[in-house]
Amino acid sequence: MKAIKTLIVDDSIVIVKIIKKALLANIIEGFYFKEDSILTASDGMEAFETFAQHPNIELIISDINMPNLNGNEFVEILQDTNKIDDVNVLFVTTPNTKLIFSDGIKNKILGTIYKPFNTTNFNEKMHQLYLDKDKRKEELENIRLSHIKQEEFILKIIKIYLENSKLIYKEDILILNIKENFHDIYVDESEYVEIAYASLSLYLYELNKNHEIQTKKIKCIIKKFFDKKNRKKESLVLKNKFINTMKGLNEVDDFDIYTKEIVDKLSLRYKQAKNYKPIDPNLIINNFQFIIQQFGIIDCEFVDDIIYELFIELKEINSFYKYLGLFIKKNQILTYLPDLKSNTLKYNEIIARLKYIYKINGLLRQHSTGWLDSHIWQRAKNSQEILAYMKKELPNKMLNSNEYLFHIKKITKEKYEQNYKLDKKNVVIISKDLDILEFYKSIVKAPFDNWSFYAFASEKMIRTWLKTNKADVMVIDYSFSTEFIKDGMQLFRILQKSNNSLKYLANDKKLFIINSSKKEIEYTTIQANSNIDKITQIFLYN
Repeated sequence: MKAIKTLIVDDSIVIVKIIKKALLANIIEGFYFKEDSILTASDGMEAFETFAQHPNIELIISDINMPNLNGNEFVEILQDTNKIDDVNVLFVTTPNTKLIFSDGIKNKILGTIYKPFNTTNFNEKMHQLYLDKDKRKEELENIRLSHIKQEEFILKIIKIYLENSKLIYKEDILILNIKENFHDIYVDESEYVEIAYASLSLYLYELNKNHEIQTKKIKCIIKKFFDKKNRKKESLVLKNKFINTMKGLNEVDDFDIYTKEIVDKLSLRYKQAKNYKPIDPNLIINNFQFIIQQFGIIDCEFVDDIIYELFIELKEINSFYKYLGLFIKKNQILTYLPDLKSNTLKYNEIIARLKYIYKINGLLRQHSTGWLDSHIWQRAKNSQEILAYMKKELPNKMLNSNEYLFHIKKITKEKYEQNYKLDKKNVVIISKDLDILEFYKSIVKAPFDNWSFYAFASEKMIRTWLKTNKADVMVIDYSFSTEFIKDGMQLFRILQKSNNSLKYLANDKKLFIINSSKKEIEYTTIQANSNIDKITQIFLYN
């Protein structure tokens, strides 16, 4: 074992004696203390002189509050002059002492032991601090290794950003700037944007480049990397598993077990999907990928995990639907279970079960199309970039797949009208203005010929209707008022309290306000979709 050269610094002779006695009685694995290896000093100035005379000191145990030069200042001077790279520092002080250490000192000190203490508990605390230091050393090494990969990733992100922004790329300067933003703590992926931004700021400042850093662009570059890493190809695993299961069939019982599994899987998903309006997949399913790609170009943050997963799932459901339809039509079950030819009863039972699976899958296909469509446009309505694009390209139009696909000539006029025929909606109009009510009652021609418009001029009538009906879209005249109701917004808030379905209208931006009075609308407690001045612009989205 090795004797540790130690310097005790304290202006109290009693404390010095207690610490010295503790050290001589202490044995820590790998080293020990002896009389002639322990030096003492009464303040920081004396300690500095002693340290200069004995540069091989490995442990400093120092009080903080001392005359002339306190313990903290003494260690700071040693740190600034690079004299304690291989020295452990242990502070002793009273509990009410305010501890303020620089980052450099924090990494050097073993810790702090508070007075009062005796020989026994001083040794126990110091021993624990040595153990903690070993753990911290191991942790710092793990942090350092994780930082190496993270620094490389941030460098890659910044390089792409600079190339896209047509700015100069100097790797040596960037590496140093990135390291400035990594410290002795673990870094989470959520901090990458902030680190990249800070590193870029420092880099551009050093190059004297005047450029406004676009945080969203950094986010999108990072998102693209994680999308590649995390995206999965299948979620429900329908068609491929069906094919592989059929190939491995030995007997009817195996088929019974598998079909129960697939019915359970489809039924569970259908239970979630049926909350969304069914849409005919044949009309727009092939165009979803185009919409997602286009909106992703307009707003690089548009595609979230839900859109991706719903899209992959819908492709699976659609592919399985087509495959299963042919499987039943061509009677392929006999290829895998030929014994069924002589068992008509079992054969009919299996065909009925396959048709049932086909039916559930067909319903799931329709509702999943509606689910994805709903989420796409919910995301679109929350994107300033996409809304700006839509206002410019499709003014005075409803924000939906049908309008957009027709506008970009992805579907014909015939399919456009077909889509609206399938789109059943109850549109509620509340106003005391007869011209407004008459306007909506007159909208019965294409493309709204399958929409039902319900016009109400009194609160009582709308309350009665809502008890047995559901509004898909609501249009309220802001000027609507009664003896107890100030305006249309207050009416909506009152109606909401007794009808939960109305809350979703505001959240899904299917609530429209006509503001013919030109009064300022209060948007304090509700998310209204638009402030519309002309009733002919009712389908203009915000």
